[in-house]
Amino acid sequence: MNKTVLFILFVLSQIPNLWSQSESLTSSPYSLYGLGIHNNVLIGKWNGLSGAGLGYASSNEINPLNPASYALLNKNSFLFDVGAKGGINSYQNQRSSDRTIDFNFSDLAIGFSVTDKLGMGLTLLPYSSVGYTLSGIESNIEGSQETYFSNVNGYGGLNDLKWNVGYEIIKPLRIGLSTSFLFGNVHETEYLQVSSSYFYMEKNRFYKGIKLGLGLQFQPSDNFSIGSVIQFPSQLRGSMTRDITKQVDGIEIILEDGVDMETSNFELPMEIGGGMSYSLLDKKLTFNADYYKKFWSSTHQQDKLGTYQDQNIYNIGAEFLYKVQSDSYYQKIKYRMGYTYDTGYLRINDSNVANQNFTLGLGIPLNNQTFSNLNIAYTYGLRGHIQNQMVKEKYHLITLNLTLENRWFVKHKIE
Repeated sequence: MNKTVLFILFVLSQIPNLWSQSESLTSSPYSLYGLGIHNNVLIGKWNGLSGAGLGYASSNEINPLNPASYALLNKNSFLFDVGAKGGINSYQNQRSSDRTIDFNFSDLAIGFSVTDKLGMGLTLLPYSSVGYTLSGIESNIEGSQETYFSNVNGYGGLNDLKWNVGYEIIKPLRIGLSTSFLFGNVHETEYLQVSSSYFYMEKNRFYKGIKLGLGLQFQPSDNFSIGSVIQFPSQLRGSMTRDITKQVDGIEIILEDGVDMETSNFELPMEIGGGMSYSLLDKKLTFNADYYKKFWSSTHQQDKLGTYQDQNIYNIGAEFLYKVQSDSYYQKIKYRMGYTYDTGYLRINDSNVANQNFTLGLGIPLNNQTFSNLNIAYTYGLRGHIQNQMVKEKYHLITLNLTLENRWFVKHKIE
């Protein structure tokens, strides 16, 4: 029990660290838009399944995809997960190409049973990430032939601290509630120089808000279950501060110093999702398939460089276990694979910024007494394309998640 309290305190203590670390979670040029690239990294096994699992039911694994699943967590069992990710991204357009490397923290999560029918948990994940650099942008000075060059950099993102609660109404039917506290900031700098003079502007945009969701799972048999979720629309309240400095003839002038500016709130759309999970071969092989729709067009928002559209996401995943009950260490290793196709929520130059990825993963048991695992996943993905002055992004992503189980209120026998 003391370990549980200490871990919860550790989770809460890491919230400021996650905020500050989010600046290096991505280097995608598409993070320039909106709140940045939406996070597609999850906890535990789900990275290896490409995020498919709305209908998946398990008593010894945290399933953050559907709050209803928490109702199944084993009594006296406490699960927690911590993860990290590293990636290599390459970008190409019609004129040039580039490559970047990122590595950072990815998640913290806990899950536990309260009663035989009630379970709950806490997850801390990046919600979106910003990390872009635009260098050497050449522009003409109005009314003259002289040009100037500017550099624009952006980093930051939002974090999602989510509380999930699941309850079993009757044996095959479970419901759940999720409450997300979204918070974070986006930092942007712009520097331009003309001859010996320069102009420097720094903007910090802060966002915070609450997002509510419901989940449902129905399991008519041991090897088949279905699930659905809904996330209600919400508004993130925004605020901004700005600093402006310029230098003319060697004299530096501070025009603005931490001035509060007006900025628009950001609207998050309603989201719905449904999925199924089916096991065969005596539960050695499990298939998951999900579908999500996000109604971005109903937010009536516009980006200066693109327009918002409804988003469709398709996830499939499969997991194979050689033998469910075995004394052999190697027979208890779980093999996973998955695929995601995401139509994207932005339309730039009459083209959708679609994303697709393929995943492979392993679940390596740490001991024979608990359900503790080391989960490893590799993802290869593609985003965008080389058309209409857009950028094609390829990324390789490795995620490592340590999922540990502890026991509550269990008396140890001494012989």
